[in-house]
Amino acid sequence: MAGEIVALAGGIGAARFLEGLVTVAPPERVVIIGNTGDDLELHGLYICPDLDTVAYTLSGNVNPERGWGIAGDTFSCLEALSRLGAETWFGLGDRDLATHLFRTEMLRGGLPLSEATRRITEALGVRARLLPATDQRCRTRIQTDAGLLDFQVYFVQRKAEDRVLGIIFDGAEQARPAPGVLEALQACVRRGIHAAVIVSSGFREAGLDGAALEAEILRVAKMSKVRLIGPNCIGLLDTHLPLDTTFLPPPMPAAGDVAFISQSGAICAAIIDWARGQGF
Repeated sequence: MAGEIVALAGGIGAARFLEGLVTVAPPERVVIIGNTGDDLELHGLYICPDLDTVAYTLSGNVNPERGWGIAGDTFSCLEALSRLGAETWFGLGDRDLATHLFRTEMLRGGLPLSEATRRITEALGVRARLLPATDQRCRTRIQTDAGLLDFQVYFVQRKAEDRVLGIIFDGAEQARPAPGVLEALQACVRRGIHAAVIVSSGFREAGLDGAALEAEILRVAKMSKVRLIGPNCIGLLDTHLPLDTTFLPPPMPAAGDVAFISQSGAICAAIIDWARGQGF
């Protein structure tokens, strides 16, 4: 594989990290394995929020204030759907809809998600290689006191206000890595990487299979003397580079001389939010 730098990516936080990464490394050397566990089908369209956020960011099209969607997009179609009585809780811009229409048409025509993603990123001018984690459908579902909810319904429509009782990765048992994922990880090992940040979840908190995967990651890391942050972490933020791998909303705190590390992502987020309010 031509790629030498492999990144496991979610949405907004990963996209910001990757935006910085491709400024210090040739984009053609970067292989991105994107999260598909938060995908959804809405209005008859197949929507991949995390893949699209990465693609829009690396192509210079992302809305910088939100961190998702397309800059300057309009919402005429969503407003028309609202007048018709359709659900409009998921903010789809007019130009953003073109991406979902294009992807859905390719999938219905029999192409795998990895090929649809390749065509979308190529059309947008993304020079890095973006791969979905799997071509199979794998969904994150949240068990709550209000019932079993799809992740986007829980997170976006209901604003994460329901009490979480458990998490189900529906389809994970049947999911297989998309073409190029295993090769990318193997290339990572062959290149002698010395440090890695694993932001993604799906390890011991997901059950026995996830715990086994985490144990294998730690074994390989120790054997190869690779320093790890993660998995299932908020990432890191360096105000001097600047580098932000988190999913925290902008703006980034001002550069200063104070540093801290925490086992809890929630505490990190609270301190950063407090620091902004204090003018740091």
